[in-house]
Amino acid sequence: WTCPLCLSLNFGSRSACPKCNTPKPEGGAAAQQAAIALANAMPGSAATGAIVGYVAPGSVQPVSSWAKQWESGPANGMLVG
Repeated sequence: WTCPLCLSLNFGSRSACPKCNTPKPEGGAAAQQAAIALANAMPGSAATGAIVGYVAPGSVQPVSSWAKQWESGPANGMLVG
């Protein structure tokens, strides 16, 4: 089954998604598709422009000071070997 929130593919024996802990939707494939369409309309879903999956380095600007320190590269020769 496909998780309606994170769109992760799960084994049928699982009762909840191991990635986001969303419970398995009840019903068949049509009910799952309806749940996925509803989840895609939510803010922060992959369909609304949230960054999901691999992001190439430098393609997204960091927004926090913590993230900016990693974007700047090695400091004082650290991690250079």
